Amino acid sequence: MSEVPSIKLHYGPYIANGVIRHKTQRLHGVIQCLTKLGYAIEIVPSIHMDRLSVEMLGREIYRCNIKNLQFNIECKDDVICKRLVETVQEASSRLYADENFPQYHPVLRGRRVIHEIKNKRTNQDLFSSDIKLWFEIPKNPVGNVSKLMRNLEIIDGEEEKLQEADENADTESNKSSGLTTDADISSDSKIL
Repeated sequence: MSEVPSIKLHYGPYIANGVIRHKTQRLHGVIQCLTKLGYAIEIVPSIHMDRLSVEMLGREIYRCNIKNLQFNIECKDDVICKRLVETVQEASSRLYADENFPQYHPVLRGRRVIHEIKNKRTNQDLFSSDIKLWFEIPKNPVGNVSKLMRNLEIIDGEEEKLQEADENADTESNKSSGLTTDADISSDSKIL
């Protein structure tokens, strides 16, 4: 495992003796057992009534009613606690597996890497050949932005020309089809 496995325990309030409160006494066995196994535990109170949920790497891996856990009892005597710990161990072996984390080993290539860094090679030269860069940062971003703005201005100018050409084509098609427009009527009245 590349890092210390961490767990979040989200526990909600429950009713005990007519009082609704967040109480961690039922989590005693779980906390004790997981701490012995080397997990970093974060205890977070939640608003969900009677619920205990265990989260690892942003994923909920276990949920139960907090009342099912025994009050201040060791993990070995509590069946639900044992089941929770087994689930956490299985999930950590799956989620923290080495193949889930990208690894780069430039040290394995020896001093050659140091010379490549010194000679300012690209990132693709440093990593193995199966890793591809999706994009590269341009050398002169300000120049590229100004080129883009010029292209947009050219496109805007062409749009105006296209609109004028469309209007001219519409008037010519109206004349050929025999339709008269307001402009045609005003030009005809000048002739009379």
